[in-house]
Amino acid sequence: MNEDFIIEHGAETMAAAAAQAGEPAGDVIQEDAPQKIAGLPDGVSQDGDGFVIRLDFPVVLKFKAGEKVREERYETLRARRMNGGDLRAMMTSERADGALLLLERILDLPTARAAQVLDRLDGVDMGRALQLVGFLSPKLPRTGG
Repeated sequence: MNEDFIIEHGAETMAAAAAQAGEPAGDVIQEDAPQKIAGLPDGVSQDGDGFVIRLDFPVVLKFKAGEKVREERYETLRARRMNGGDLRAMMTSERADGALLLLERILDLPTARAAQVLDRLDGVDMGRALQLVGFLSPKLPRTGG
């Protein structure tokens, strides 16, 4: 009997069910990875009610207190869905970079830390993050003709 099989994301229960049904475990492959949401940028995945942005070029922040230096490494960024407060903040802000303001607000980081991380993001990773902002932004109805 061939013992080569693939088990992903809790497929152990499927393998047990197959064994009870008399099927060889090697024939059971369960692929229950989350389905990609239409329009969600590549490198961004949904995680519960938020999103995870994969960074191709991780960001490292260094903090110094006295003689001690501490590092924080970011390989992913977590973001939440936008809300009305985020849109109101963008509309009333005097900042010219509305998309970056929205991105700072939705990242699961303190505002000052988010700005530091965004300042150090590679262009590819920044593009991916801004695509998420576009994906989450309300689509206004077209008018005129």
